[in-house]
Amino acid sequence: MLKCLRYITNQRSIMKKLLPILLLIICLKGKAQDYIPFLSNSVWCEHVGGFFGADEIWIMPQGNETINGHDYVKYTDVPFFAPGNVYMREDIAARKVYRLFNNEEQLLYDFSLQINDQITMSNGAVLTVTNRDSIPSVTGRKRLRLRVTQQDSPPGFGISESWIEGVGTWNHPFRHSYEMPTDPSGNIKCSFTDSQPGYNSGLVNGGTPDVCALPTASVAQIPHGLHFY
Repeated sequence: MLKCLRYITNQRSIMKKLLPILLLIICLKGKAQDYIPFLSNSVWCEHVGGFFGADEIWIMPQGNETINGHDYVKYTDVPFFAPGNVYMREDIAARKVYRLFNNEEQLLYDFSLQINDQITMSNGAVLTVTNRDSIPSVTGRKRLRLRVTQQDSPPGFGISESWIEGVGTWNHPFRHSYEMPTDPSGNIKCSFTDSQPGYNSGLVNGGTPDVCALPTASVAQIPHGLHFY
């Protein structure tokens, strides 16, 4: 009887020690699931408009490539901006998105940042997170939005933009606002992740969701630059 009581007491003691560890694992797992990946067969519809009219172009994955020991997803940029291949990769655990440019890897987005955290961009600008909130999506699952600003510049002259989880900036998935031309200009109309709709500019702007559906052909078979109206 005494041995039995000692055994039960020991088991309870072990469970008390393991319980905080189990709760921490569950918490960390929940946080990881909250993050919406940037690169998961991701597709964007870019609306391009300028002096000579407007157009809509789909930005789609063009396959995978291993460069300098890293696995990248290959995309082709909108021809109106800077035609050419762009290589993207993501560290999901760290919530960071990288871009390979001129054979040099650049940190494009960091969605782990908190308010008042700072990040140095590829052009040397230091941006500060001034706000963290969320935006609605077509599926109902909200996406994190970070507001980052360059606070060492005069008002109205520094960089100020929003980063949207799984989307990029509202201008372009892998271009910052200071990398965009003034004419033509661009903005993301909608995006899809694993063929599921997510970001929709009409919905985010408080109006009716824009009509935006993936073409009937599979994403992998659609050549970049094919237009849909």
